[in-house]
Amino acid sequence: MRIVTISEDQAPTLGENLAVERFEGVTSLDHLVTSRVVGGSDDRRVDVVLVDGPKLAADPGALERLRRNAPTLTVVSRCGDGEHVPQLLLGADATCALDDEAATVAKIGEMAARARQDRLRWPRSLGERRALIVAPSDEGSTLAEAVAETGFTAELATTLSSAVTALRDSDPHVVLVRHDDDGAAMTMRRAVRGLDHGLGLVLVTHDEQEAAAVMRAGAECVLIPPLDVDVIGAALERAWLRWARLYAAATLTPCLLAVGISPRDAAALAAPPTGRAIWRVDPVATPRDARARLAEVPVCGIVVHGRLPLRELLLIRASSSAPIVVWGGDDGMAGLFDGALPEHADPPACRAAVAPLVARGLERVTHDTVTRRLHEVDGRRMRLLQQVADAQAELERLETVDHVTETLNRQGLEIVLQRSLAAARRAGGSVAACLIDCDDFVRVESHFGRGAGDRVLAGVARRIQQTLRRSDVIGRVGVDTFLLLLPRTRLAEAGLVAERARIAVSSEALQVEDGAVQASVSVGVVAVPWDTASLEEVVASAEIALADSKAAGKDQVSGADETLGAEMRDLVAELVRGESLRVLAQPIVSLVDDEVVAYEMLTRGREGIFEAPEQFLRMARDNGVLTAVDLQCLRACVVEAKHVGGGLTVHVNLFPTTLLDSAIEELIALLDEPESPMCVELSEEQFVGDPRKLLDRVGALRSAGIRVAIDDVGKGRGTLDSVMLLEPEVVKIDKDLIGGASRDVRKERLCRRLVTLAAALGSEVVAEGVETEADLNLVRELEVPLGQGFLWARPGPYGDV
Repeated sequence: MRIVTISEDQAPTLGENLAVERFEGVTSLDHLVTSRVVGGSDDRRVDVVLVDGPKLAADPGALERLRRNAPTLTVVSRCGDGEHVPQLLLGADATCALDDEAATVAKIGEMAARARQDRLRWPRSLGERRALIVAPSDEGSTLAEAVAETGFTAELATTLSSAVTALRDSDPHVVLVRHDDDGAAMTMRRAVRGLDHGLGLVLVTHDEQEAAAVMRAGAECVLIPPLDVDVIGAALERAWLRWARLYAAATLTPCLLAVGISPRDAAALAAPPTGRAIWRVDPVATPRDARARLAEVPVCGIVVHGRLPLRELLLIRASSSAPIVVWGGDDGMAGLFDGALPEHADPPACRAAVAPLVARGLERVTHDTVTRRLHEVDGRRMRLLQQVADAQAELERLETVDHVTETLNRQGLEIVLQRSLAAARRAGGSVAACLIDCDDFVRVESHFGRGAGDRVLAGVARRIQQTLRRSDVIGRVGVDTFLLLLPRTRLAEAGLVAERARIAVSSEALQVEDGAVQASVSVGVVAVPWDTASLEEVVASAEIALADSKAAGKDQVSGADETLGAEMRDLVAELVRGESLRVLAQPIVSLVDDEVVAYEMLTRGREGIFEAPEQFLRMARDNGVLTAVDLQCLRACVVEAKHVGGGLTVHVNLFPTTLLDSAIEELIALLDEPESPMCVELSEEQFVGDPRKLLDRVGALRSAGIRVAIDDVGKGRGTLDSVMLLEPEVVKIDKDLIGGASRDVRKERLCRRLVTLAAALGSEVVAEGVETEADLNLVRELEVPLGQGFLWARPGPYGDV
């Protein structure tokens, strides 16, 4: 038994108590390498290295460097209480108490015996040990000579293709790769895995990144030149040992684990010496070692000593389905398992008792192995089938989708059209279509370029999709033309869908690299007869209605019958009277204590197509009644604000144009009706012209005790002129700027500037659109005092919120 210790204070004592063939004391793990104490040849093999725990903790990388040169080495760490687990995590194979010499001697003896047993368990009689060397011809010959000196038969392959062929034909046990091509080792690793023979891979490289990648992929060892025979031998030994264990598990005799039983008694369990061995005995000292062996080899039976703790025996039972026999235990313990043996039974009696146990366990092991293999093959087949199905689905998607706008192309629309018409014929329903053309798109491309034009088209398609119902479909049928197919939709309903899409496109400018594009669309609406034969018929029919929209001045919807006009007029009249408006509330929360300090009142239109405020307010503006509708929204919010108590502030929204066009006395009187403090929010995005025109009106509101907030700060084309000129009491940072700012350095930087500006003006800051914990952490880091968003509550009726 050969032992090296890095524990100078106890070296003499340990040397006296351990039967060692050679003993050396060194000062560090690195010294083991530089002094060539460890190596791979038989005359220099070391069974165990004993190291003090503090030395290992002081340089965790030293053990990794040592294992590069001695992969099969066993390392035992001497450490104090509470340090055993950390030492194992650092790479030690076992630990022992720092101040218990007897335990240290016992542990070293156990580990050395196990190391020797591992070497003897799979002797060289298994056959010729073969190594495949993958290396350029100039280095390959040198490596082949070194490998031959270690006892391996070497075969040289100078190219990757010849190496893969050799893997199949020569059946090597170990593959050693030294190749200059990038990824050579990973290629060989994939080939080794594909054969599934348990081959070991050893890499020789100067590239640390490649070494790390191959180690993560499962290589047994990585060697850094310069090399010698001992180093190469140790690496090949470790890789071969892995192959040998798998080989033994698959082809040798069944394994019978003897747990906590003396070697003499374990020998009594061995198979008869005559003829071919029916089973082999694998003695292990502790239940923990037994569980480790269960993970390495198939076990057909387990014999456990009856004096072992019952808890440990139950853990072994939970770790394996193999039959368990208790050696020398009482009847109560034996009844918990599969049988019992008297402690001093003679060998024939032991073998007679164990034989049926092994036979039953072997049948179970064979069944489990075959079942596992079948599951692996079936799982691999299912994964391949799923990959084929996914690839087929992706190909079908690519055939029917426009790559610029991610909408359907003509082929995809043709399929949807025929399905919709077939369903309409069966159910007696109707199908409508809307042909949408981007106004003045040629000017966009000529001014901003083709790339910017594609981005505008993608933005237009995205906005239209956001307005559609779940059953509606959009596709691209021309350079700047889209077609909507609307199943189960009457012509008048299609007109409302088209109007909503038109408003969504022109709601705000689309940003491109060199500026902003104010897009608009013209729409033609038609009903699709049941006998329509092709998509071209639908497009041709809708082009007539689209031409009417273009002739009417663009940014129009045409083709719907008079019912559409009547419905639109009725909806506008309802808005002017305030009959279809609903009010929702959303809390504004203090980021210091998460208490609600205010509510913002938000208006919604009739449920359906024109429910969102940007939709019905745009329609009101197009019909010249924006101020009247905005005042109705304000009145509805004031009525709801009367229910808010507790001194909480109520925020209401108002267009800057409404503030200018309305009598300020009437506005103040309306805002004075609730008992709660009021705050009027003016959207920065809606400022048109010189904000100085609002100074007198804002001053009047302040004089009446009504606070002023600038909303949507930092959004789109908005500037900070209105903030600096009006000096509002509250600055609300737009939700598009807050959302994702924790992952976007540009957004975060702009948020910081806005917070700094607000602090300079003495304004209170509210962060809108806080939806995630990451957003919340950022605004708290920026020292924003107030927040608003889905993280706390979605808008809802005040009583529910």
